[in-house]
Amino acid sequence: MEKAFLKLDKQIVRLIRVAEQSVGRQYGQMLREIRAVLQRAYDRYSLADGTLTYSQMARYGRIDKLNAEIEEITRKYSRLVAGEIRTGLRKTVVNSFEGTRGALEGAAGRTIRGILKPETVSEILQNPVSGLTLNERLAVRRYETITTIRQEMTRGLVRGDRYRDIADRLQTALEIDAGKATRIVRTEGHRCMEAGKKASLDHAARQGVELRKWWKNSDDERVRSGHRYMGRKYSKENAIPYDEDFVNDLTGGTGPHPGALGTAEDDINCRCVMVIEVGS
Repeated sequence: MEKAFLKLDKQIVRLIRVAEQSVGRQYGQMLREIRAVLQRAYDRYSLADGTLTYSQMARYGRIDKLNAEIEEITRKYSRLVAGEIRTGLRKTVVNSFEGTRGALEGAAGRTIRGILKPETVSEILQNPVSGLTLNERLAVRRYETITTIRQEMTRGLVRGDRYRDIADRLQTALEIDAGKATRIVRTEGHRCMEAGKKASLDHAARQGVELRKWWKNSDDERVRSGHRYMGRKYSKENAIPYDEDFVNDLTGGTGPHPGALGTAEDDINCRCVMVIEVGS
């Protein structure tokens, strides 16, 4: 079963990377459209030396129109980013569920009945991470993106910067913002992989399949100390019954699988996996 789950993990990682790339493309297009709007403002209102000041843009409500146009672009692409994330996470849950069932059927030598209902997928997607649901985290990202862009624009105009200066800072700010969105994809993708796995395992457990589980970390220099501890505490030799929770004595985190221990220290950017053994 260990090989089957590690193979499944690699498949899901590829799905998550596709979602990350899609998110990156949306941010790139958002930057291009915002730059085009900013360039038009400079073409119309900048001084002979290429500078544009806040006082110039404050006349006749120009700054309000500029902010409104950029905010509309930002909201549009924030919705598209959210859609890419949700699509990727739904695929992750479904593939994890089906892959786990196939591995279980092979190990148990029997058919595992049960389907993954759409409402179950939606519930998995919205399970809170560090107190926030996926929708809430995406809403925070949207607000922070809009705020960051407006701050960079205002700061540049107050200083009378040229177009290129503001455009470069906007690129840097959006690259940082895209990195935060990618972190959501990775964290939520890992959680959804493990949750999809659990949904399938729950069917098997209810149908009398004896299951034990253990914690496997990535065994590299990036593994956090708390998860090295978990790998030792819940090693293959120290597997626990499936219906018991993992408990991290170092962080206070408790939960059914990696990515769902309920603490940011445990769950954010976690790469550990739950491995299952089928009893004889």
